[in-house]
Amino acid sequence: MQKKENIQIAITAVLMVILMGLIIFRLQSKKPMPVYPSSSQVAVTTPPPVADMQNNSGLYAKQDAEAKKMTIKRDPLSKITTESSSALFLNGVAWDDANPQAIINNEILEVGGSVNGNTVVEIKEDRVILSNGKNTFELKIEKEK
Repeated sequence: MQKKENIQIAITAVLMVILMGLIIFRLQSKKPMPVYPSSSQVAVTTPPPVADMQNNSGLYAKQDAEAKKMTIKRDPLSKITTESSSALFLNGVAWDDANPQAIINNEILEVGGSVNGNTVVEIKEDRVILSNGKNTFELKIEKEK
C-alpha cells in the first residue's frame, strides 16, 4: 500500500511542476495590457452634419448613389412562412433576369400581379413569394415523385 501511495504522490508532484511551468510560461509570454487614457484626456469628435455628408464627393456620395440604384422588393425583416395553400398552386416559373413570370393556378403573373387576393412580391427560379397584405409566404415548385 505504501508503494502505491508513493507513486501517486510522485505523479502528483510531476503534474504540479508541469502546471507551474505552464503558468510561468504563460505569464511571461503575455503582452502587456494597453494603458488607455482617462476620460478627461480623450478627444471626442462628432460626425459631420447631414448637409456635409450630402455635399461630400467621397464615400457618402458613392454609397448614396448605390442606395438609389437598389430596389427593395420586399421587407427583409418580415417573416416568410412556407405554407401550402390548397387555393394556390405554383405550376411553373418562366425565368428571365429582367422579367420573370410565374404560373400560379394556370395564370401567368409578373411581380405585382395578384391571384386569389395574394400579390406576387418576388419571383425566384424555384419559388414565388406572395403576400396577402398581412402575411408573406412562398410557393415552391413541387417535385414529381
